[in-house]
Amino acid sequence: MRFCYSCMRQIADNAKDICPYCKEKLNIEYNADMCLKPGTVLQGKFIVGKLLGSGGFGNTYIGWNNLLQCKVAIKEYFPKQLSGRERTTGTVSVMSESVRHERFKIGLRHFLEEARSIANLQDVKGVVQVYSFFEENNTGYIVMEFLEGISLNLRATEWSMPGQDESCSLYSTLLKKYISVV
Repeated sequence: MRFCYSCMRQIADNAKDICPYCKEKLNIEYNADMCLKPGTVLQGKFIVGKLLGSGGFGNTYIGWNNLLQCKVAIKEYFPKQLSGRERTTGTVSVMSESVRHERFKIGLRHFLEEARSIANLQDVKGVVQVYSFFEENNTGYIVMEFLEGISLNLRATEWSMPGQDESCSLYSTLLKKYISVV
């Protein structure tokens, strides 16, 4: 058995080019300078899948938790303006300037503090479950519950037409949840 790195379902070793479940290509293209190779194993138990999104501070991947046998989301601290990646090992390196190095370290500390803060809110309904957070490859990772669905950006785009009160309701609910947690 092996994984489809798009949906993280196990598939037969003899599966052809397309996943029988999600219909995505099994051979995923990726940019080795910017993200981890699908199939990379972190902490000996988390399998990295396809890149789901990338922003100013890092990357988010779909993944698999071998211990709990479930899909996960893996956030990686990777500020592109401060760091680079070794193509074969996936190790993150900080650009040589000392100011950038210090900014990277401060950002990494904040990233891991965010994970700890979210993990301490596990009893709050609506807060994503954090399974683990750690440092590896000279950077930080947060492994959390994978939530199926569409992104908030896509939902907001769908609801951006005038007269659609549902978007206001959603944002109101999110704001109330945020305020109750803070």
